[in-house]
Amino acid sequence: MKIEIHPKYNQLATFIRSLPEQFDRTGTVIYEGRNVLRKYSVGGINLVVKRFKKPHVINRFVYGTFRSSKACRSYQSALILLEKGIPTPFPVAYIEEYCWGFTDSYYVSLESVSVREMREFCTNPDICDRRFILESFGLFTARLHQLGILHLDYSGGNILFKTEGNNVFFELVDINRMHFKQVGEEEGYHALRRLWVTDEIYKEIARGYARGRGFDEAIACRRILHYKNQFMRR
Repeated sequence: MKIEIHPKYNQLATFIRSLPEQFDRTGTVIYEGRNVLRKYSVGGINLVVKRFKKPHVINRFVYGTFRSSKACRSYQSALILLEKGIPTPFPVAYIEEYCWGFTDSYYVSLESVSVREMREFCTNPDICDRRFILESFGLFTARLHQLGILHLDYSGGNILFKTEGNNVFFELVDINRMHFKQVGEEEGYHALRRLWVTDEIYKEIARGYARGRGFDEAIACRRILHYKNQFMRR
């Protein structure tokens, strides 16, 4: 078993080492599907632990030999994001288990303080302050791309937000699939295709994105909608 714990949270070492044995019978389930997320409170610290789905046999060898686990990539991506000033729940630790190759991995982070998800706009397009939130989101995405951050699963459930007065704050989760590289104009438009919102909402996001990156607004709207339509036809 391999464990890495952030030095700020060494006091949680006993709890973290016990997770593989006790995960299935402790904590509170907050999501159960391909992966499982459980919430814990340890010494007054609220944590979320994500256990990733076991890889199939071939990938057990790949992850154990050539490629970092999803838990490791989540931990490392969180450190990079925070260093660049992009909010994400603070990375506490990751665990990798091995038995005849790689088997399970766990990512431990602080619980997010942002309780809303951008996918709210999929089912409720008339949210209060909609235009302000959406254009702010476009600006946030532009900032990500200007910083060389490309989230490969940039969907509504992986982008959290909260409003405070006249400000909107965004936070990234599910960060095991990230590229840190220069993001070109077309690549930036393509990254927005997974949001599953109406064309009108996309246009408001595109306005903020174009303004944030100094692009032509009409071109941004047209290209983002092109990639959205292409994605939804799959």
